[in-house]
Amino acid sequence: MGETSEHPAVAAVAALTAAGVREFVICAGARNSALVAVVAAAPGWVRVWHHFEERSAAFFALGRVRASGRPVVVCTTSGTAVAEVLPAVIEGHYGGLPLVVLSADRPRRYRGTGAPQAIEQAGIFQGYARAVDCEGETPDLRGWRGEGPLQVNVCLEEPGAADWERLRAGGARLVAGEWRERCVVERPEARPMTAGRLVLAGDVRPGEEDEAAAVALRAGGVVWAEASSGLRDHPWLEGRVIEGGEAALRGWPVRQVVRVGGVPTCRFWRDLEDREEIPVVAVNRTGFSGLARGALTVREWREGLLGELPEEDAEPWLARGRAMRRKFEELCGRYPGSEPALVAGLAERIPRGSEVLTGNSLAVREWNLAAPVGRGHRVHALRGANGIDGNVSAFFGLASEAAEAWCLVGDLTALYDLAAPWVLPQMASGRRRVVVMNNGGGRIFSRLPGLRGMTGRELGLMENPHAWGFRGWAEQWGMGWHGGGGEWLRGGGLGAVKEDHAVIELLPDAEETEGFWVAWVRETMEIE
Repeated sequence: MGETSEHPAVAAVAALTAAGVREFVICAGARNSALVAVVAAAPGWVRVWHHFEERSAAFFALGRVRASGRPVVVCTTSGTAVAEVLPAVIEGHYGGLPLVVLSADRPRRYRGTGAPQAIEQAGIFQGYARAVDCEGETPDLRGWRGEGPLQVNVCLEEPGAADWERLRAGGARLVAGEWRERCVVERPEARPMTAGRLVLAGDVRPGEEDEAAAVALRAGGVVWAEASSGLRDHPWLEGRVIEGGEAALRGWPVRQVVRVGGVPTCRFWRDLEDREEIPVVAVNRTGFSGLARGALTVREWREGLLGELPEEDAEPWLARGRAMRRKFEELCGRYPGSEPALVAGLAERIPRGSEVLTGNSLAVREWNLAAPVGRGHRVHALRGANGIDGNVSAFFGLASEAAEAWCLVGDLTALYDLAAPWVLPQMASGRRRVVVMNNGGGRIFSRLPGLRGMTGRELGLMENPHAWGFRGWAEQWGMGWHGGGGEWLRGGGLGAVKEDHAVIELLPDAEETEGFWVAWVRETMEIE
């Protein structure tokens, strides 16, 4: 767009609020001080957070995007501060989340000079974000619809003494623009269910569950749903959802697959790479198929995407899944100190209606297996790029206005995000619990089929074994600490957690965990 008489910092912030932004997460430095002044003077409908660490701040902003359904800005100073938000931008790209990076830059004449704080930051995110670079003009945001991240890079001179009142006055007159409303989806007529058509439901963004459930009904398939899809308890899908975890898909007579939402965690999805005889349709807003092999990717379901199949009774297969669920509960009783038993016990004790974020790696997989249906939890996960960084920060963003919120992460995931609790004093009252499954390293690697031939030394390098605990982390940030193993959990240990903010450290028994998984594989194979 053309030149503006406004200060460039005012023009940039005004363009974003006019586009529907209501929240800013500030990571302050000298270069973005003008942007800080504008945002600080904004009307009360603008929510302002502040953080000292850009990576955590950007993931916190992603959590706020998931909670609000609106774009959220992380505002950085110039230099490597901009590069720190790349992991969150990548997650937002693959998750289709409107994370906005408002980056302050030195004037264009400094580019290529190597002057202090003058890196090549315009378009630094390349294909992961739409880039707008401006110096003296109003940012042109007309082509951005919030399908993924946006970078607005603003070239700024250092503010002079006369600029501050001008910046504050510009902030005070910001205008609130509208953001798109979610469409109301009516329950469609259900296509007859057949066992041969499998609907795999990955992560679904809050507010889009009805749309995903409608796809499942119109497709006429049985549904294997991750907890973060929101479809396990969906009333439209009663009698269609498979229980028993991934094991229930073993031997299932699948002839067609429809994927809704994000890329599923289950091994069955990855095995589809080598099963090209099974046609796959991926229905999602990101446009990513999630497979290297051929797959049809569409943004909306329509009839005729898959050929007809003969009706095949799915009830015997659904009954087998229910039998596997009963086997899971039996094994939890046999191995009460195992990780799956701890996750199942935790899920049963988290109050109904709570927000829950599961970390990547083992946490999301164990929750998908262990959590019972019908608990009324709203489960979230960062499944765009599937990394372990920023999970705790995203949780706090998600939980910042929730009355009750729980996060389940592994120990390495927690260690990767130690700065996350910085924002706690800025949050509204509420109960937030960070549950760390501390098994002393990245134990998921020992469970991956492709790594079973590794030596003990090689696995040690993969797993990063350690003996760290999390009591000191909790105390550093003024959070309560509680913890123990299966006996502690079953004995009512969670009842002692009275603090608003607490770290709960679960300590699984390694031998019982191994015993559980060995028995699970062997005994579910025997279920017909």
